[in-house]
Amino acid sequence: MPYSFDFSIKHQYPDHEPGISLAVLLSYGGKTEKISAKFDTGSDFCVFTMDVALLLGVPIEAGLKKTFDTSGGLVDAYGHEVTFTSFGHEHQAFVYFAATPGHRRNLLGLQGWIRNFGVALFDYDSLMYLQPIK
Repeated sequence: MPYSFDFSIKHQYPDHEPGISLAVLLSYGGKTEKISAKFDTGSDFCVFTMDVALLLGVPIEAGLKKTFDTSGGLVDAYGHEVTFTSFGHEHQAFVYFAATPGHRRNLLGLQGWIRNFGVALFDYDSLMYLQPIK
């Protein structure tokens, strides 16, 4: 199916910090938290810190276990279904939560977040354009 390049969302992100940080709402079991996460096209999955799981009341080890091989070493995480709300768009996704407190970053990866949007980046201007994919 051909895509058009009409984007309904224009987002200016801060250029004074490393990476592209986005604010998203994560919901699980009736709790919702605003989370800052890095837009990461190199990450196959969304991975969040143990702290986020604790805030949402996620029973971490009751999820599907997966070990990620990262540049910082192996990271054990457990998968759970959550609801994302970002830029006014809501969708369900299967994401992972780190099993230990050593994981420092929240990542928005391909499966779970990026594939729910058409994305255009103009990093020189710190601009991101998004179009929710229905």
